[in-house]
Amino acid sequence: MKLFKGWMKLFLAMTLVAIAADPAITQTGNQSDVSGPIPTETPPEEPLPEEPLPEEPLPEEPLPEEPPTPTPTPTPTIAPTGSITPLPTPTETPTETPTETPTETPAETPAETPAETPAETPAETPAETPPDTPSGNTPVIPVDSPVEVPTPIPVQTQEPINIQSPEPTGPLVIPENPEIPLEEEIPPPVSENNSEPDPTTESTNSIEDQILEDAPSTTGEAQPLSSLSDQEVDRPGYETELAAADIGVAVQMLEEYQAMEFSNYLEVELFGETATPDDIAQALYDLWQATGNKSSFIYVSALADQLELVMIFPQNFRVSGGSSDLVASADLAQGLIERTTDVAVRETVPNVAREQLLEEVQNLRSELTNPRRLNSKSYLPIAQSLYQSLIAPMEAQLEANGIETLVFSMDSGLRTLPLVALHDGEQFLLEKYAVALVPSFGLTDVTYSDIRNREVLGMGSAIFQDLNPLPAVPTELQNIVSDPWKGNVFLNEQFTADNFRKINQEKRFGIIHLATHAEFQGGNLDNSYITFFDSRVGLNQIRDLATELGWNTSENPPIELLTLSACRTAVGDTEAELGFAGLAVLSGAKASLASFWYVSDAGTLGLMSEFYSQLGEKPLKAEALRQTQLALLRGEVRIEDGMLVLSNGKTVPLPPELAEQSTINLSHPYYWSAFTLIGNWN
Repeated sequence: MKLFKGWMKLFLAMTLVAIAADPAITQTGNQSDVSGPIPTETPPEEPLPEEPLPEEPLPEEPLPEEPPTPTPTPTPTIAPTGSITPLPTPTETPTETPTETPTETPAETPAETPAETPAETPAETPAETPPDTPSGNTPVIPVDSPVEVPTPIPVQTQEPINIQSPEPTGPLVIPENPEIPLEEEIPPPVSENNSEPDPTTESTNSIEDQILEDAPSTTGEAQPLSSLSDQEVDRPGYETELAAADIGVAVQMLEEYQAMEFSNYLEVELFGETATPDDIAQALYDLWQATGNKSSFIYVSALADQLELVMIFPQNFRVSGGSSDLVASADLAQGLIERTTDVAVRETVPNVAREQLLEEVQNLRSELTNPRRLNSKSYLPIAQSLYQSLIAPMEAQLEANGIETLVFSMDSGLRTLPLVALHDGEQFLLEKYAVALVPSFGLTDVTYSDIRNREVLGMGSAIFQDLNPLPAVPTELQNIVSDPWKGNVFLNEQFTADNFRKINQEKRFGIIHLATHAEFQGGNLDNSYITFFDSRVGLNQIRDLATELGWNTSENPPIELLTLSACRTAVGDTEAELGFAGLAVLSGAKASLASFWYVSDAGTLGLMSEFYSQLGEKPLKAEALRQTQLALLRGEVRIEDGMLVLSNGKTVPLPPELAEQSTINLSHPYYWSAFTLIGNWN
């Protein structure tokens, strides 16, 4: 036996000398020792291609010569290893084998380790190894396992699941790293939804699978919604499924679609579960009980050839047996109450083409902002046409439910529509309801708190290096931070980005009012900005600052309201409107108040002064804005003889630069319909 081992060692030594002399066999630079790859041996990877490996480098003729003893033993060990897909097993086994095969292993384990691989795949294994080996530490010998690992990974190609399958039972979430194009016109449909789900997936009816192309399946508990960057929305397919879905699934699709758009553009991570109609109805009911104001949540989706309207109303319960008395909460009388009306109602408006609708929206804005027509009603025909499409189909339901506030989640292209200016032929929508805009229910903090308990930070600038001055800003800030409001004012040179950060680090304000130029434009977030005295701060910086100051965490009291009193949103730009409508989400504020277009200095001064006066008396943000806009419409707030007159009779002298405008009628919707409340409406 000793003699046999001696011959064996001699033979292997001779073989190794031959291998060292052969440039093709030195190609084992992929080997790694116990601690990792050997850098010096990795470079010579050119021989690996195809000639060296087939030359039987691995078989190493000595190995086949000793099949009697070694081969039977290793075969059972290697066979299962080659068939195992998981990385752990193959990675560990080869790591030791190749490292010691060329130098140490032959001497120590002449038959056991080396014989294993050649016995199974003497020629095929090396041929498949080169492509994968260079990129990592994967050894050359047990190639079967590592090479086949990548194959199961791409198997994630699952197809959309039919929307008409039963309503999902678990929470629905947006998959990580999806991508959604921000333009209204989404790429053409990739494929029709497959009625049979991929058997390899665990998802039973994931809504996002119907929205995204090649979206990975998600099941179980809600996952963080992250920025969408790898997947695209099949808009035509999404519209087809939305139109055919029952109302419960439709609401979930609408919520997820909005979350995708805002998460992608704002580059923020979103957490939470997709709200159901019952969730929303219960929240609306609780707010109704807390505030006395009854709201309806409305989704507006402009499909290619029709309009989809979904309304959700507060839960309305009565005691079974005929009593019409409302109960305090659904949870207080389980089994003893019944719902009086459906919480969700859907209206489909046919023959309303998306392109035509978006064109009307832009035409209305053009008419309202045309300076030559501020004394005319040229906007009425378009305002009435849009009212008939968007509001009239819902009127009967809104009236039957006693709704006072309309909260809209609008489709792309519709988010900069001045809804309060829509007209039924006799009245503006403003005269019937308070109106608010939200990205989606899931992206809005709907909790209520009395805003009058919070202090105001008023900052702004009247002078700029390259922009028109805003001479009314000092008067505006003085009017805002006055009875009943308490707070601090910082003007011009004090309104710097660094000072803003420092002040907010030292103290938490419930309301932040910025009287300065701001722009919402398409493209990157930094194309949209707020102008400080010394610089322009992009929305991406606002997002980072909000994180730094902890505005978007639950550990600190939230900002109840962020106001931009002189901003403008690019007309017809879907990315610009995402920035505008997503300002509250991006900043961490519960709500924001901003304008679609620049309003005159005097008009802005009148509206903002009246708004904070109304908010001090009616601590519901949407209702306070409505009363303010009504006061302008009715002439109760006006510019008269160089004075600003408010609805409570208070008069404020205009700054010298504006005093020459002796009288201005602020009743035209140009002055009041531009301002919109976004986010928490309570």
